[in-house]
Amino acid sequence: MDIHKNLNQTTELDSARNDLSVEKKLLDCIENLVMNDDFTEAVNSGLKTILEYYDADRTYIFEFQWKENLTRNTYEICRDGISPQIENLQTVPVDVVARWVDSFEDQEQNTIIFIGDVDALKDDPTHRLEYDCLHPQGIKSLIAVPIFINGKLHGFLGIDNPRSHMDALTLLTQLTYIIANELQKRLLTEALTKKSYQDPLTGLNNRLAYDEMLDHLRGKEFPVGVGFLDINGLKWINDTLGHDMGNKVIQKIC
Repeated sequence: MDIHKNLNQTTELDSARNDLSVEKKLLDCIENLVMNDDFTEAVNSGLKTILEYYDADRTYIFEFQWKENLTRNTYEICRDGISPQIENLQTVPVDVVARWVDSFEDQEQNTIIFIGDVDALKDDPTHRLEYDCLHPQGIKSLIAVPIFINGKLHGFLGIDNPRSHMDALTLLTQLTYIIANELQKRLLTEALTKKSYQDPLTGLNNRLAYDEMLDHLRGKEFPVGVGFLDINGLKWINDTLGHDMGNKVIQKIC
């Protein structure tokens, strides 16, 4: 009985130590993601933590471009000796991961995709697209976790060839949630930047963008020119047909 008791205590102690290790890694990642001014560096740091914790070959983020029916690899960290794939994965058809999307969008299930043996997909017609994409990258197994922003599926976080802590997904799910918040901040920042530098009527660059471009070109040793275009009769259109029609003329010309 004493031996069994000691074994149970040892197991509980190991479990507690593992929990503390996960908590520390999670806190470190949260601090880095929230406090780091360089968004890309912060996300890559989080991916590196995941890479090390799961002893994986590659960790990455894919973001969906729903209008184009594509998904794109936007962030990636690789272990030493593993070839990066991010440049080759910029226009992946959503059809390749259609089965994942169906599972991810059932949010009540909190689905995490786990493929223990990629080679086993080869002879299954329903998984052939996945196999043809994953196998050439040297992926033997993987984990994929959905990323939601404002309740909509935005992308997923992936881990290739994980070797450790396969039964501990707490760190992964919590980090994915935090990364989703940071991605949302990035999207908001990009939208605000776009509004700052674009004319809302035409979508062309505005005066602020023009001034900054002039500063950028100042001192360059190549010829630079500026063109001007007037719209004859715009005042007459505004006065007689209304400003809505005048705006349409401007948009059409632009």
